[in-house]
Amino acid sequence: MSYQLQSNGSCAFRTYSCIVLIAVIIAVLIYAFKYYTSSLVSPHFQQSGVTRLRRTLSGDRVHPPRWNDYITRLNSGTLVPADAPVATALPSGMWSGYYTFAGMRHDVCEFNLEFSETGDIDGKGVDDVGRYDIAGRYGAARLAFSKQYIARSQNTAGVVHYGNQGHTVEYRGELAGVSLGSGFRGAWTIRATLGDYDGQFHLWPAMEGWADTAPAESSGATFEENECVVCYDRSISTCLRPCGHVALCGVCASRLNPRKCPLCRQNIVSVENRAPSPPANPSHQD
Repeated sequence: MSYQLQSNGSCAFRTYSCIVLIAVIIAVLIYAFKYYTSSLVSPHFQQSGVTRLRRTLSGDRVHPPRWNDYITRLNSGTLVPADAPVATALPSGMWSGYYTFAGMRHDVCEFNLEFSETGDIDGKGVDDVGRYDIAGRYGAARLAFSKQYIARSQNTAGVVHYGNQGHTVEYRGELAGVSLGSGFRGAWTIRATLGDYDGQFHLWPAMEGWADTAPAESSGATFEENECVVCYDRSISTCLRPCGHVALCGVCASRLNPRKCPLCRQNIVSVENRAPSPPANPSHQD
């Protein structure tokens, strides 16, 4: 703001400068409001940064099946026999991988999961949205769990994120290959007042010594869209030894430096080549 000295010694306020200043303030407020409202929904398990999700535009809401309904039904649609033994307990500890949304974006995710011998899944943690609890079930080479945020809890930065509405993220996945090293792949969903969101996830056991645990049995599921955990482009075509992770394409496995598994950080002694599924991205050319 400025004043102009008049010939009679008085000061006159410059109206034009005032109008410009008010216009600038209004523009800044509008920009800040749009940025704030567009970032209300944060990624549900991203460890750092802020990425906005796209809402699924659909007619009727489709909810994921309940835990037990999902894990007791095989790919063929038949039910697992009631007297079937509970699957061998999966290794407890850190599970790492990635998730997708908007059909193409990828972000890293990590969960600290506990698997009981009776088929229960438990866990807890904190991310950039806030603190959360995990509960679910596993069996028949499938897992189903819910990630429930604690409303108004502090996130990893020590602040309360407005996007934390105490909402739940549902996960439903199954063994992606013939061994536990192939990990579990499936879909995540959010059905809440803040919006409906969907995407894919792929998790592998990443705790030390996980390969010493008895592997789960495959349900016969195959995922032609399995993507390398490094480039998110080419199909998985290798098995790392001795850890046993089936998570990389041949190109990325050959380029690793240092020679450590990107999931469990164990030293790589050898790489077994496997016949890849059809390319995750048909347009890609090595």
